[in-house]
Amino acid sequence: MITVWEGNGTRLLKYEPTFMKPLFMDFEPMRLVRRVRLLMELLRPGKYVVYYLEKQRQLVGYCVVTPGGRRLKCSTKNDIVLGPYYTKESERGKGYGKELIGLVLRMVDFECAYDWIEKSNLASRKVTEQCGFDAYAELNVSRMLRRLTIVANGEDIVYRYKKDDRLG
Repeated sequence: MITVWEGNGTRLLKYEPTFMKPLFMDFEPMRLVRRVRLLMELLRPGKYVVYYLEKQRQLVGYCVVTPGGRRLKCSTKNDIVLGPYYTKESERGKGYGKELIGLVLRMVDFECAYDWIEKSNLASRKVTEQCGFDAYAELNVSRMLRRLTIVANGEDIVYRYKKDDRLG
């Protein structure tokens, strides 16, 4: 892992995944579906990277960043797609998710950033909205092939963050 930002006991670390280790550290058991999806992403050009937030020498959360123009059809190759992102259970409610996403948005080059979150995941939706993302569309994820389909009334909300509008 390499440090991409550091300040006041906080570091943002960048991890380049491998087939044997798709995440440097996963704070929850990785489901087979997620493991397969991450391994398939490694086969594509411009593979995903994982950013970790470290506080006082302890990893507290991570955020997967994938190039756009792939699974989420409304994104382009100039965009990024965030997620999954995760904060250790013992560290939740301390603002680390917002800090992690905010640092990623400042450190990564993109035109738009996208995220999709289940409607029932209120905590993640709150973090995403606090980071300046706007609801963009809704989608469903097919159970078998995990295909993403934009629909009028979906199970998930797609959020978009336009860098030009926020950071100049």
